[in-house]
Amino acid sequence: MTISELVLGQKKVSLNAKVVEKGDPHEVHSKFRDEPYVVCDLVLADESGTIKLTLWEEEINKVNLNDNVQIENGYVTAWKKELQLNVGKFGKLTVTKIPVTTKLPVKPISQQTPVNPHKTLLSEVKDAFPTELQEKLNFEQHAQTVIIKPVKFLGSDNFAKALKIVLDIGGEYVSAGRDSHFRVQLKESV
Repeated sequence: MTISELVLGQKKVSLNAKVVEKGDPHEVHSKFRDEPYVVCDLVLADESGTIKLTLWEEEINKVNLNDNVQIENGYVTAWKKELQLNVGKFGKLTVTKIPVTTKLPVKPISQQTPVNPHKTLLSEVKDAFPTELQEKLNFEQHAQTVIIKPVKFLGSDNFAKALKIVLDIGGEYVSAGRDSHFRVQLKESV
């Protein structure tokens, strides 16, 4: 099964995916008990797309950015109109060595190369994003490069939108743990 095949309400989901984004752990309060819980949001990817997965408590430290994971007996819900994969108490999440192919051009820092054939300026890079996405991203110019980092966890839909825009303007996604970011090489206008 692939991520693009998932539908709201689906149960008994089994798939392999790669962790392409891991948010910071944060505290939430249960509606059912007056207790705080620590959760962490991930974005998983495979060759067909991305989806959000939330880890709870002790699961958080079991999974790292760029890990390949296997989900067994998961289920699909929606939170704030965004599909989300859940493991739940009857499911299982395992870090595996099973290779996962993604559409994302994920490159380690050591393999980064300028890829932008377009002539762009910082303002043109920012203007390529819709306003509602610009508000969720931080744009910084470093010499001839624009580094784009999320202000907070983007979720799978916004991550996919940002990735498409960056690729369309000749940029790339750089996987670097907590320093993961989108990168666009600038060239001066003629």
